[in-house]
Amino acid sequence: MEWAKKVQVKKAGYVLWGRQYETLNDIAKAFGLNTGSMRARIAAGKTLVMTVSEMLEKDTILFRGREYAGISSLASAYGHDGALISDRLTYGMTLERALSQPIRQMDRPEFAIEYDGKMYASKRQLSREIGISTGCIHEMMVNNDLDFGTAVDILLETKDRIGIPREEMISGIPVCIIGGRTYRTVQEVACAFQLSANAIASYKNRNGYTGMLETLCV
Repeated sequence: MEWAKKVQVKKAGYVLWGRQYETLNDIAKAFGLNTGSMRARIAAGKTLVMTVSEMLEKDTILFRGREYAGISSLASAYGHDGALISDRLTYGMTLERALSQPIRQMDRPEFAIEYDGKMYASKRQLSREIGISTGCIHEMMVNNDLDFGTAVDILLETKDRIGIPREEMISGIPVCIIGGRTYRTVQEVACAFQLSANAIASYKNRNGYTGMLETLCV
């Protein structure tokens, strides 16, 4: 009887976004995430969906032998918007398919837009040419109650000031750039250097440092 129960549990495994997995390690491998971190969060009481969603957003993702700082960074590297890739994953696509499948042209109108004296066929075309994802622009607009043009102005100026080439796609404003790699959040920095975000913040505040790079260099 006990043997039958164990077989049934093993067969059940885990279901995430409509796909069946035998173990947490299988899920971690499928999304390029760290198994230990996934187990720890689930053990702390988080659901599987919440855990994977949070890790995809904030943690390092290993894909095709390279590391990316979250799904937005990975999506940008393949010319996609992070929100689109996240949606595809929740619909049951594998990470490989979500990143490789071309974007279908939707049967909805795309309106031309003028920016800085130049006409663009759509906001998406403008987004691609200036190297700032539409998700990043939308986030700037919503969080700061700005119109589209003003949000683009601020993001382009910020991008220039921190030395990111115009042709390089970004999906968010980084907290710092170390060794040519951009980090959007303190959590990403902590993960890359195997530190805890709380430890970095405490050290920074305790010593009166003003920037993340200054804190890590000391």
